[in-house]
Amino acid sequence: MKTILLLCVAVFALAQAGNTDIDWSTVRPLWEIPSWQETHPKLMEIVEARKELPQIQYGPGGRIVGGTYAQPHQFPYQVGLILHLAGGNGFCGGSLLSKNYVMTAAHCLDAAGSAIAILGAHHVFENEPTQQRIFSPGSSFRLYPNWDASLVRNDLATLRMENSAEYIPGLVNSVRLPNFRQIDVDFAGQMSSISGWGRFNDSSNDLSPTLRYVRLPIMTNLACTLRWPGIIQPSNICADGANGGPCNGDSGGPVSVIEADGVTTQVGIVSFGLALGCELNWPSAHARVTSFLEWIDENTDHEIRENW
Repeated sequence: MKTILLLCVAVFALAQAGNTDIDWSTVRPLWEIPSWQETHPKLMEIVEARKELPQIQYGPGGRIVGGTYAQPHQFPYQVGLILHLAGGNGFCGGSLLSKNYVMTAAHCLDAAGSAIAILGAHHVFENEPTQQRIFSPGSSFRLYPNWDASLVRNDLATLRMENSAEYIPGLVNSVRLPNFRQIDVDFAGQMSSISGWGRFNDSSNDLSPTLRYVRLPIMTNLACTLRWPGIIQPSNICADGANGGPCNGDSGGPVSVIEADGVTTQVGIVSFGLALGCELNWPSAHARVTSFLEWIDENTDHEIRENW
């Protein structure tokens, strides 16, 4: 079975240096950027296989592909990332860990030279008064040491922003992560929210101008393995795809649940889905945050809680 990363979407023609205005009018798939192709030959094989597929009949269901519009700032920890690559610029999602750090997928940063983190956005194409756009140099990127692009494993990375974010109640705030006592919790059966500006149907490469989300139950890894034999690892967490899921451009974004104390907790990082298309109601697979708590604790200023 072939997989495809929920790849970033390329955005060309950034404004002049020092101006954070972005020209969103010319958008292409990230895999069309030559520098990305050169550094991801195995993933390009998957992309080429998808291009050769016949027209697909899609099943029903709400999704970020189509999806539900989020309320403005419903996810105050949601981040958009403009990624600067040789030959083009791309887009991914992320989550705010602290005033200084953003967490995203490794495949979003592994070919990028720098990034702009967009915080407090709802209509991401607009330069909203609530938005904070903060530069991050490539020297601040930290990819999980065992990230494997050929197997799509351990798909986790962080970046440190050049300037600290400003927390604004109800608009911009960091996300809570699981505590150390939850390392063995699988969260199966809990309802998750997956949010992002990824493309909203399989026939278009356009980002969604407005933040969308979909609510999906977390699956057991055993059930997910039945759909992804030989691929799913203990460090993955899966969301049932019966009612849709994330798509290209949602990569790196948060998979979150509301815990018993009523607080939202991020349990996954959007990673990959089915090569055949985003609208086929297949489970989506994500990096399991609890598998990386110690590394996050040691490599960012987000302090992981010891217990409740």
